[in-house]
Amino acid sequence: MQPTSLAVTLAACAPIAPALTLAADTRSVRQQRRGGLPIQILIDIGVGVLAGVITWVVLDRAAAARRNMAARKFREVFGSDVVTERRLHLVFAEFALAMFPKHAETGTVLRHVYVKPGDVSPGESFSIERPVSSCELRAVRYVTGAIGRWAAATPALSSDLDVRDKLDLSFVAFGGPGSNLKTRDAIQNSANGLVNFDGRSFTRQDTGEELVEVRPGFDYGMILKVNPKQFPSRTWIACAGIGEWGTSGAAWYLASKWQEIHQWAHSSPFLVIVAVKPTQDESAQSILRHALW
Repeated sequence: MQPTSLAVTLAACAPIAPALTLAADTRSVRQQRRGGLPIQILIDIGVGVLAGVITWVVLDRAAAARRNMAARKFREVFGSDVVTERRLHLVFAEFALAMFPKHAETGTVLRHVYVKPGDVSPGESFSIERPVSSCELRAVRYVTGAIGRWAAATPALSSDLDVRDKLDLSFVAFGGPGSNLKTRDAIQNSANGLVNFDGRSFTRQDTGEELVEVRPGFDYGMILKVNPKQFPSRTWIACAGIGEWGTSGAAWYLASKWQEIHQWAHSSPFLVIVAVKPTQDESAQSILRHALW
């Protein structure tokens, strides 16, 4: 072919090239539509899914680390037995009537001497061999809830009479030394260098000086933690009050504010005294605190 003829042929084909390219692109798009999504979109989706999985794993592990840290701090406040097979005992006080009353006319001993508060049915009465204080039941509920939440454990529930002779155990006792024998054990143990409590006032162990001024309109409660001299690996905690709301308010404070206690006491023995408005356990506020380092 002559050069002139080749040039003419190329010039004639030039307008056809764009059309051929467009046709090829159209076939490619049709093939992609028939075969699925473009490869780049699939890559982008895969990268997004992988990033989401990595983010979830990182956040889950961070949350687990926070839970483990909180559980460790909880054990430092309440003692390691809270999560061992020995378990932490929640100790309430048992009571009994000193004397059953007698019927005024017949002289018959009356054993059904309890009534339901606010009950509209007259004449209904009950006998209870071992009554339990309602403030101590509230206290047990507060601390049980905290143990279940932060330690994922179940405490043992015992009366002070059940464990009166046992010292090699960890416990939280509710009620003053006159009502709960384990509170008395905690206060009288030689490891307690923090407070003395006789049911009427909180005083220093060494000087007898009153620690707080009791004001009208408030109940007062203490939280005392000791590691007994005989068994220093055990933890004894007593929640006791001047007034029943002092006891339950102290238990609420222990269960709800233990993280604040940990900030300044860590695993050491400590004393907290709270002021509580009667009928409002959640009003408990710390007015004195001290740790033994």
